[in-house]
Amino acid sequence: MSRSMLAALQSRRNRRGQTMAEYVLIVGTIAIVAIAAYALLGRNLANNVNHTNSAFTAS
Repeated sequence: MSRSMLAALQSRRNRRGQTMAEYVLIVGTIAIVAIAAYALLGRNLANNVNHTNSAFTAS
């Protein structure tokens, strides 16, 4: 194989690895945002659901 072919294959392999790393970073960021949103809004949401549920069961 010629050097240019090897260089092209290595470049393609590096781009695949770069793309995978980008996907991992995106998924990690989404997970952190979801956990933060749940931590901030989880109790309020649970209280609202419980309040609504008790309003329906009381009537």
